[in-house]
Amino acid sequence: MKLSKKFVCVVVAFSLIFGSFSAAAIDVTSYGACVMDFESGEVLYSKDAQTQRAPASITKIMTLYMLFEKLDSGEIEKTTPVYISPYVSQKSHERGASNIPLAAGDSYSVEELINAMVVPSACAACTAIAEKLYGSEAAFIEKMNEKALEMGLFAHFTDTSGLSDYNLISAQSVAVLVRNFILNYPDILNYTKKSGVYIRGKYYKTTNFLLDNTSEYFYSYADG
Repeated sequence: MKLSKKFVCVVVAFSLIFGSFSAAAIDVTSYGACVMDFESGEVLYSKDAQTQRAPASITKIMTLYMLFEKLDSGEIEKTTPVYISPYVSQKSHERGASNIPLAAGDSYSVEELINAMVVPSACAACTAIAEKLYGSEAAFIEKMNEKALEMGLFAHFTDTSGLSDYNLISAQSVAVLVRNFILNYPDILNYTKKSGVYIRGKYYKTTNFLLDNTSEYFYSYADG
């Protein structure tokens, strides 16, 4: 999955507010940015935060949010098997996209697919979840946009994983989405903090450089 290096959204949960904090002292090179206080939802810093941009794999946050809604309602469980269609299997072997191989006709648990979506950022796993929940990726995408409208997000989605440049969302809307996710379903942090995961006996490393202790961007306090 390609990374959108010019799109930044930061959600900051402050247990301590530093008195010396000054927005003027921040120098962000990205096109768009938003720093939001987790507890209050107050925007502490923004830079062109209302402009829609292609979010790449940040799209998966909405896909996961909708899945966690279904988990919370009891409509699906983490142990629920998800059938892998030939279409999903083909997508899992596409070049140019981050994925784990998914065999047609096999089944993976919802838990396995959550780990795949969050840690190695597997695109086809998103499609598998979409088919399981709404029968098709197209139907799921329609529900994604309904949810975005319900949340008041300045966003529009055309796929479930972020491969399309036609997915659009503003930095501030991403901050709102992430804050809502953690407030409503804090269990997501048990997945996003992982630096790697085993799926079917194979180890997959995180694509999040903040969690990778071999990366120059590693940050020991990051949880996703």
